[in-house]
Amino acid sequence: MSEKEWEGEDHESYVRRIAQLKADHVASRKKEAWVIGADTIVVVGEVKMGKPATGGEARKMLQLLSGKKHVVMTGVALICANQHYCESVVEKTEVWFKTITPSEIEQYISTPEPYDKAGSYGIQGKGATFVDRIEGEVSNVMGLPLRRIKILLENSGILNVSHKN
Repeated sequence: MSEKEWEGEDHESYVRRIAQLKADHVASRKKEAWVIGADTIVVVGEVKMGKPATGGEARKMLQLLSGKKHVVMTGVALICANQHYCESVVEKTEVWFKTITPSEIEQYISTPEPYDKAGSYGIQGKGATFVDRIEGEVSNVMGLPLRRIKILLENSGILNVSHKN
């Protein structure tokens, strides 16, 4: 399964497509299962960031995010092959970073935290100290927008929520 961006593909379409590919990969083997796939990217300006492979990549990402607003986009897909069901959404959260000093960046990239996270930071860990402000769903910045998933499950009929007044 290639996660390569297609030529001319915008960031939102990309993250939605990758979430669908991930869910479909599992659903093709477990046809009776309801499968959730997700993928998260960080976008600053027109630059898309995934997970860094090296300390140098993590450093460059954090330097680019320092003192700026960025958007965390998570594509989420819900698929059931037997039901011929596929619905996908993209959740966006705006995050503003404080200015990060070079020594803060070096200290942070010496930990394991930035290497398995889009944009090289984890808001649920030490990376939270870089965040100045957030507009949107915090769980999205963690990589799994829980409110959106609940809506997907309700739309599919899997999750039946009755409201009592």
